[in-house]
Order: sequence, then structure tokens, then C-alpha cells
Amino acid sequence: MNKAKFNFELKDTMSPEEVIIESARDIGECTNDMVICNVGPYDGETKSYIKKNSYATIARTLQSMEEETVDIQDSLGEQSGIENKYEVFLSVKGLEYYKYRIMFLKYGAIAYPVQVVLNEDIAEAYNGKKQYIYDVESMQDLKTMFETIMNTDFCTNLIQSLIYESMRQSRKNNSEK
Repeated sequence: MNKAKFNFELKDTMSPEEVIIESARDIGECTNDMVICNVGPYDGETKSYIKKNSYATIARTLQSMEEETVDIQDSLGEQSGIENKYEVFLSVKGLEYYKYRIMFLKYGAIAYPVQVVLNEDIAEAYNGKKQYIYDVESMQDLKTMFETIMNTDFCTNLIQSLIYESMRQSRKNNSEK
């Protein structure tokens, strides 16, 4: 092994959630804080999955009690047990319980690559395809991706409609006083 092959200058200084938090500040500034982009811990699934029926699970378990296949590859590779998951969503001043989820971020003990799972409409606006899961390799790539997404016509129109709704809510609250 040769030490010259390695780089000891930290390139990706921020975690994925820190990158989004920093980039998202512009949304609040550009909307007079009527629309805020939030990043928070998330403990649910980040990709589509099959929800199992408990009766069917019990029946399958009873049928397959004789043998079980074990994939040894599950015991190799990263073994940290750490799973960092965050949701990125827009909230609107005046709509306390509203949120528009933009994406999920997911990574293990090592921050990059980070898995980004986009809202399908946003993914289509971002790349013109239904592909909505990305493995982003670096802090700069994540920042560029987020800024590109937020500057799509879809997100601009969405944020504009949220600004209008915030203004309606403010008008409504002022007239009730």
C-alpha cells in the first residue's frame, strides 16, 4: 500500500442535512419567511415497500419452518448499524399543520454517498424522468442538486402558490381580529 494514494484534505466538510439546511435558508429569505424549508429527523421508510399482512406472514412462517436461506453477503461490508434519515419539507406561515415533503436523505455511518429520494413530481421536473432515487457522491453534488431542484419551474410555481396561501391566511386572521 502506498500512502501517496490517499488524500488527507477534508473535501466534504458538512453532513448532507447541513448542506440542505444551509442551501434552504435562501427560500425563507426569498419568500419573506412565508415559506420555510425544514430539515428534520425521520424514522419511517424512505422507499416504497410491501406492507405485510400479519395473517399472511404467520401462514408463510409456519409453511417455511423447515428451512431458511441465509445470504452470507448480509454479514459482509459495512456493519455500523447506524442509519441517518431526514425529511426535507416546505412549511407555510399561517398553516400550522401543512407540509410539502420534497425529499428524504438517508446515509449510514459514512455521510457520502447519501441516498436522496425525491418526490416523484419534483424528480420529473428535475430530470424529465420518473427516476426519483439518487446516490449523491459529495457535498458539492448535493448542493448543486438541491439548488437545481428548487429553481425548477415546478418548485417555483409551488412556492408561489404557498406564498399566496400564506397571504390569504394572514388576511383571514387579520379580518377575524
